[in-house]
Amino acid sequence: MCFMMEAPRHEKLTTVFVNDDRYLESAAVFGITDLLMANFARHEAWHSAGRTLDVPFFTLAYDFVLRQTA
Repeated sequence: MCFMMEAPRHEKLTTVFVNDDRYLESAAVFGITDLLMANFARHEAWHSAGRTLDVPFFTLAYDFVLRQTA
């Protein structure tokens, strides 16, 4: 899963990996650390403020921190 974010004087791309991804060991990306790992939570349904989502979906709670450039 890739998220593109940018801010002045910061690196532009932050990548987040799913903890239980079966392809993680064969990823073409080097430098995977625990800080880049995330757990997505599965939900079966959602009802709020008159809205309904009746199909399974995933959410992620993650603090994105961009690294400053020199």
